[in-house]
Amino acid sequence: MVLIFGMMVVDCGSGVDTALDGSWRSPKSRYGGFENDLCEYTFLAGKYEAFWDYGSEITPYHKGTYATNDKGEISLKPTHIYDQRGRKWQTKGEFTKEFTEYAKSEGATDAEIKEYFEEKQLVDQSFTYSIRGNKLQLFQGNQTFSYNKQ
Repeated sequence: MVLIFGMMVVDCGSGVDTALDGSWRSPKSRYGGFENDLCEYTFLAGKYEAFWDYGSEITPYHKGTYATNDKGEISLKPTHIYDQRGRKWQTKGEFTKEFTEYAKSEGATDAEIKEYFEEKQLVDQSFTYSIRGNKLQLFQGNQTFSYNKQ
């Protein structure tokens, strides 16, 4: 009995809201009609994958781990970024190193490189979230991002 209770405590303390499990797509995403934006998340057991809509195709974008808390907050930590040129996954460290070297060779400053990673959502992020029926909303500052369960 004690062992079962101990397992339950660990499970409850994992910080993962199972209501997030599944795929969530932006209602604005219309393969071929919605361009250059994050369009879908898939969540399962503390891991996530994000997808990007290029207008002509939807491709993997980044993946990593996530945690939630009882305040309705979710934090995403990318661990891998999809290299569109090579059509392969790279660790965040590998991608960051290669991109930084390239950007600096083109004259970019550290501040510009940091801004790029933030704009492209390739950094750790925190949101407040809400799930109502089949609708997921992520709130960050004064922005709201909405997704429908697939």
